[in-house]
Amino acid sequence: MISRRRFITGFVMASTPLGATATAQEYKAQQAGQPVAIKVYPGAHHSFDSDRPQLFRADRVNTNAPGGRGATTGGNPQAWEDSIREVVALFAWHLKDG
Repeated sequence: MISRRRFITGFVMASTPLGATATAQEYKAQQAGQPVAIKVYPGAHHSFDSDRPQLFRADRVNTNAPGGRGATTGGNPQAWEDSIREVVALFAWHLKDG
């Protein structure tokens, strides 16, 4: 059985640039001979799967920001809801034969 991988992320992730993260995950899966699907939610920040309001934290360590600090985190209800559907579908696909 071929394993499917899902990589679900917010687009606006200042602490981890999307391009580098997605490329690394894609590369690892390809090297292992596994397909990978990357789902990106434009406008979603780190911790999009929470009920917390979006908030910029100037004190947060962020090696990708000028000066090494500052990041926005917070929930995105639409992205969160869709990511749940994606994970449920992924589990259903993997567990269908078991």
